[in-house]
Amino acid sequence: MAEKRTRQQERKSTGFANEIGRAFRDYAQYTIMQRAIPTLGDGLKPVQRRIIFAMHKMGLTPGVAHKKSARVVGEVIGKYHPHGDAAVYDTMTRMAQDFALLHPLVDGQGNFGSIDGDRPAAFRYTEARLAPLSLELLRNLNADTVDWVDNFDASLKEPTVLPAAYPNILVNGATGIAVGFSSSIPPHNLAEVCDAVLMMCDRWKRRNRITVQQLMEHIRGPDLPTGGVVFRYRIDKKDGKAVRSDSIQSMYQDGRGGGVIMQAAMHVEDIPRRGKAIIVTAIPYGQQKTTIIERIQKEVQAGRISGITDMVDESDFDGMRLVIHVSRQSDANDVMEQLVRRTTLRSTFSTNFLVLVPVRDAAGPYQTEPITLGLGAILQQFIFHRLEIIQRRSRWELGTREARLHIVTGLLKALDSIDEVIATIKRSRRVETARMNLRKRFRLTVIQAQAILDMRLRRLAAMERRQLQDEAAELKKRIAYLKRLLKSGAMQIGVIKDEIREIKKKFAKPRRTVIVDAAPGERETILTTTDLEIPQGPQVVIFSPKGIGRRDAAGYSDRGRAGKSSRAADGLVFTAEPTHRVLFVAEDGRAWTAPIGAVPEEPTVMTPARVVYGGVMDMSMEEKKPLVIVTSSGRVKRMGAATVLGSLSDGYWGRVIGLDKGDKVVFAAQAAKGDKLLLFTPRRGLCIRTSDISEQSTPSAKGVVGMNTKGDLVVGGGVVTGATGEYLVLVTTTGRIKKVSLKQISIHGRGGQGVALVNETPASGIAAAGAVGVLTKWVDVLNKRNRRQRIKAADVPGVRRRVNLGRKLVEIEAVEVLIR
Repeated sequence: MAEKRTRQQERKSTGFANEIGRAFRDYAQYTIMQRAIPTLGDGLKPVQRRIIFAMHKMGLTPGVAHKKSARVVGEVIGKYHPHGDAAVYDTMTRMAQDFALLHPLVDGQGNFGSIDGDRPAAFRYTEARLAPLSLELLRNLNADTVDWVDNFDASLKEPTVLPAAYPNILVNGATGIAVGFSSSIPPHNLAEVCDAVLMMCDRWKRRNRITVQQLMEHIRGPDLPTGGVVFRYRIDKKDGKAVRSDSIQSMYQDGRGGGVIMQAAMHVEDIPRRGKAIIVTAIPYGQQKTTIIERIQKEVQAGRISGITDMVDESDFDGMRLVIHVSRQSDANDVMEQLVRRTTLRSTFSTNFLVLVPVRDAAGPYQTEPITLGLGAILQQFIFHRLEIIQRRSRWELGTREARLHIVTGLLKALDSIDEVIATIKRSRRVETARMNLRKRFRLTVIQAQAILDMRLRRLAAMERRQLQDEAAELKKRIAYLKRLLKSGAMQIGVIKDEIREIKKKFAKPRRTVIVDAAPGERETILTTTDLEIPQGPQVVIFSPKGIGRRDAAGYSDRGRAGKSSRAADGLVFTAEPTHRVLFVAEDGRAWTAPIGAVPEEPTVMTPARVVYGGVMDMSMEEKKPLVIVTSSGRVKRMGAATVLGSLSDGYWGRVIGLDKGDKVVFAAQAAKGDKLLLFTPRRGLCIRTSDISEQSTPSAKGVVGMNTKGDLVVGGGVVTGATGEYLVLVTTTGRIKKVSLKQISIHGRGGQGVALVNETPASGIAAAGAVGVLTKWVDVLNKRNRRQRIKAADVPGVRRRVNLGRKLVEIEAVEVLIR
C-alpha cells in the first residue's frame, strides 16, 4: 500500500514539473514576443504600438489639443493592453522624453520627468498627443497594408505592426530584457539613416555586396539624445597586450558589440574671482545627472578625486550646466582625467541588435522570430517591409479605383441615354424592378444599376457630366500607373526613395553626438566642448590673417568695397551645415578633417604651413567629389572622398600626398567625374582632363605628372566644371587682370606643356595668380601682406586672344584670386 502511494506521488510530482516547464516556456515566449523585444518593421514593442494606435483612434493628431494622459492610458488598458496603468504610463512618458528618444513619438505637455531622474507627474496632471513623426509610422494604416488580429477579448482589432515609412528601429533605438534574450539598439541620426536607406535602394540588386564600411560612409555611429561624444575605437587588454578595436564597426558587422564608449561634453572656463572651473554641458546616454553628482561627491570625500573645491548645478530651461570648481593649485585637465576615470562621465553602452523579424514564408497569420542582425541586414529587412507595404496598399488602391471607375462608367453610360433611363425607371413599379430593367436594357451590373438609381438630379447638368469624364480619365491614368507599379520592382524601390527623401527633408535634425575616430587615452588631453560642439545653424568658415575660424552664417557680412586695397582681408570663405565635416589641405601635404563644430570660433593658426584649400567633405552628402591635389612641380594626385576621410583622424593633421624635397602643394579642390583641371605656371598654362588621373589610396603616394613645367613652377590652378559663364581670371605681377574664355584653352593630355597665357614683357610681367569660376559680382585679389583689392566682375576685361595684356587694375602683388 505504501509503495502504491509512493508511485502516485511520483506521477503527481512529474506532472507538476511538466506543468511548471510548460508554463515557464509560455511565459518566456510571451515576454520575448509580446513585451520586451521590438519588431523590426516599426521598431516598436507591443505596448508602444498600442499607445500610438490608441491615440490615433482617439484622433490625438499633432494639430488638435492635448488630452489628459489618464484618458490615453485608460483607452490603452481598456481596449488593447491588459496590464497595469503604471506600466503603460511609464512607457508613454518615455516616448515623450527628448533625453530618452532622439525623436519623441509623443508630444507631452506637463511634467514628463527630467534627466535628473525626477519622476513624471501623475497621469491625471499631464496631457499628450501624437508627435508629427508618429504619423509617418501610421501612414496608410487603413489601406490594407498590415495584418490585424483580435485584441485580448476579441472585441476589437489591432495591427500586428505599423506601416512605418522610416526605420524607427535605428532612429530611436530600443532596449528590452526578456527571458534569455535582450535587445539594446542605440539611436541614430535620422538624416544619416535615410541616406543609408537611399544607398541600399540604389544598389538593391547588389545589396548583399554592400559592406559595413560603405554603410558607415553614411551612418558614422550612434547619435545619442543627450549629445556628448562617442569613441569609435576602444583599447582592451588581451593576453597582457593592448588591442585596439573598432567598436562601432564591430557592432554594425555582427549586431553585437562589447560596448561603445561614451563621454560627457565638458570644457574649462575662467570664473571671475573663483579661478578655473570644469563645465559639464551634456552627460552620457542613459545616465542621470543627480547620480553623477552624488558619485563625484562620494569620490571627492573618499580622496580618490582631488583638486575640486565646489560643485554647483546651474542647469535651467536653456540646457545643462554643471559647474565643478577647480582649486588654483590643480590643473583642470588632470581633474577632468580623474572625473572620467572615477565617474560615469565616461561610460559604456553595450549593444545587441536583437529584433523580431517577420517569417515571410510562413503560411497563415503574421509570425515573427527573434534574430540578431547587423546594420546591413536591418536596412534590407526594412526595405522588404516597405516593399510589402507598397504592394499591399497599391493592390488595395487598385481595387478601390477600379470599383469607382466601374461606377463612373455606368453613370456616363446612363447620361448618354438619360431620357430612356428615366423612362425605364418611371415604367418600373418597384426599385428592384427598375434595377433589373436597367441591367437588361443597358447591359449594366448590379452595382452600376444601383449607382444610377442613387444618382442625384444635379448630375444631369453639363458641368457634372464633364466632372465625371475627367474623373474617369484620372482613374484610368492612376489604374494604369498602379498596374505598372505592381509589376515593377524598380518602380517600388523608387517610391521608397521618394518617401524617404520626403521624411529626411521634413524631419532631419543636426547630429547631437560627435563620433571621434580615436580611442580614450589616445589624445593628450580630455575632449572638451570645443571638440564636440555642433552649431545651431549654418556656419561660415573664414581664412583670415589671424588664422581659421567660423561664424554663424546669419551674422556674417563681408564688407569689402570695390576700389583700393583694404586691410585684414578675409581670404577663402565657404559655408557648411551644422552636421557637415570640413576638410583643410596645407601646402606641406597634410590635411585636417573634423565636424564643423571642431573649427574654433575665434580665428586660430591651425598649422605652421599655409592652408591652400578648405571645403565641405562629408560622406552623408549625395555628391561625394574626390579630392584633387596639385604641387608646384606639376604633379597631380586624385583621392576618393572615402579614402581621404578614412586616412585621417578627427582633429589631427595627417598626410594626404607625398612630396619631394622643395615641392609643395599649391592648389587643391574637389572635382567631380568629367571636370577638367586647369594648371598654370608663371609663363604658361596647361589644361588636362581629370579622367586621365586614376585615384590613389595611399596617403604617401606622390601622384602623377600633370604638367611638364620645363623647369618652371606651377603657381595655381582651377577646376573647370563646364558651367555656363565659366572663365579663367588671371592676374600678372605688373597688376594687369583679364578674363580668358576657356574655349581659348585647348585640352591636352597630362604631362604636356599646354598653351601660353602670357607673353612676358616689362609691361605684362608674368602670371602671379588666377582662379576659374563663374563671374557673379566680385573678384578679390589678395597679396602676401594680407591686403585685399576688390574689383567688380563687370570691370574685369575680357580678351579676344588669351595672350593679350588685359588692364592694369590691380595695385598689389597678387598671390591669390577669389571669385565671389
